[in-house]
Amino acid sequence: MMNRFVHFALHQPLFIWLGLALFIGAGSIAFQNLPVEAFPDVSDTQVNVIALYPGRAAEEVEKQVTIPVEIALTGIPNTVRLFTHTQYGLMYAMVTFDDKPGDQLARQQILERLRSVDLPAGVETDVPPPSTAIGEIMRFRLRGDGYTPRALREVQDWVVEKALRQAGGVADLVTMGGAIKQYEVNPDLARLRDHKVTLGQLYAALQRANANAGGGSVAQGRQQFLIRSLGLLHSSADIGQVVVAENKGTPVLVRDIAEVVESRVPEQGIVGISDASGDQDDVVSGIVLLRKDENPSMVLDALKSKVDTLNKSGLPPGVQIVPFYDRSWLISKTLKTVFVNLLEGALLVTLVLYMFLADLRAAAIVATIIPLALLGTFMGLSAVGIPANLLSLGAMDFGIIVD
Repeated sequence: MMNRFVHFALHQPLFIWLGLALFIGAGSIAFQNLPVEAFPDVSDTQVNVIALYPGRAAEEVEKQVTIPVEIALTGIPNTVRLFTHTQYGLMYAMVTFDDKPGDQLARQQILERLRSVDLPAGVETDVPPPSTAIGEIMRFRLRGDGYTPRALREVQDWVVEKALRQAGGVADLVTMGGAIKQYEVNPDLARLRDHKVTLGQLYAALQRANANAGGGSVAQGRQQFLIRSLGLLHSSADIGQVVVAENKGTPVLVRDIAEVVESRVPEQGIVGISDASGDQDDVVSGIVLLRKDENPSMVLDALKSKVDTLNKSGLPPGVQIVPFYDRSWLISKTLKTVFVNLLEGALLVTLVLYMFLADLRAAAIVATIIPLALLGTFMGLSAVGIPANLLSLGAMDFGIIVD
């Protein structure tokens, strides 16, 4: 068999060169389309479930939320582990699957089970986007001279997050720092007593007033006018003018029985940064998480394009997005390390062959197999869906030296 193959290769060089060209072309295309990662993602197929039950003690959350969710999630096909954690106002569950189901199938099974759970009113359940522990691909800060951290947080929440989420492959964007604006209504108990108004009436009035309503339409000749009632509150003054009750023909407003102020959500932490401009104790920062099984290089290119577009025309004057970490440096460093090792390994192989064969031509012929083996590895990785990383390419490097 080998003799026939050698005979064909020696007497039909055109087919050999054509096959070599096709092999090199297929390997090059596979490398261009191959996801390039710094290190392998060895995490299992996992689906997380988060349930919020605000204002409830951990014991209440355990009895009314955690246990029903555990019962519903028990017995899902291909599951190997179910872990739950309960704390004040929060329940966290992590379901681990084996290698048979994909991420989408696993998430679908979890969502189907959660629909059947009977939870108390006010419980909010959510399944986070499919991201892993190594999904952090970019960190940035929002900088704006003359803007307060609260103003920057509003820009982050309403402009930056919306734009960056549109980049393909982004699983989530976590915002830290800055104050979140809220309106506080602080009742005066003495005024409530004097106007004979209860706290329940105040809550109901605020909830009832903060809503729009549709009123159908009115036809006038050949025209039709849509009618609606605008009731959404826009400022603390609007809140103060809400009617709570009536006392002897006189309307009782919120401002008559309570103090309405513009405040901030209680902060659980603070973000500071130290750079060339000095130390800053309160900044707005963001972390971009990669969706599982996405190509980080392509996602980073899309993110950088979005950041450049926002910095040029999408943000208020003086506000800029300043990235201070992205994984592109680590990816390029990893590839450089691997390919340098491959080059050194090829040179070492050639030297060893020359020492044993005492023929430079024979050593060079054998060494030319190394780049072809590299292209073959790219095609194999593309076929089985494994990204190029330090482990997959490094194994090939060691294999060349061993061979």
